[in-house]
Amino acid sequence: MIALTLTALALSTTVPMRAAINPIPGVDVIVKKNPHGIRSVVATTDRSGRFTGRVVEPGQYTVFIVCKTEPCPRFTVTLSASGRELKANRDMTYDLTVEDHKPVILTGQVLGPAEAAKALPNKEK
Repeated sequence: MIALTLTALALSTTVPMRAAINPIPGVDVIVKKNPHGIRSVVATTDRSGRFTGRVVEPGQYTVFIVCKTEPCPRFTVTLSASGRELKANRDMTYDLTVEDHKPVILTGQVLGPAEAAKALPNKEK
């Protein structure tokens, strides 16, 4: 049985509707086991801004979407855990609990305006 309470601090804001939405490649998806766990990169967004990662060990986790540039451009994140879409809280956090050694598959996409896509490094060149 997997109980989902995913906590993610995503550096994300809503992009204005008139701005072009583009995939953001090269953004890391980091999972940290709570409390005081080690951070692990579980995925990096590809050219289409998509990512897939697995969390196997039982426990409670915090998920971070981390951009690698300063200042970080504005972007939005969609996130699902084992096919179930997750909604961000007001503070952009999600809680994830993995039980019974059943892996949770995290999938999603990071999107932003054209300027954000150009500002972030693309690892897939």
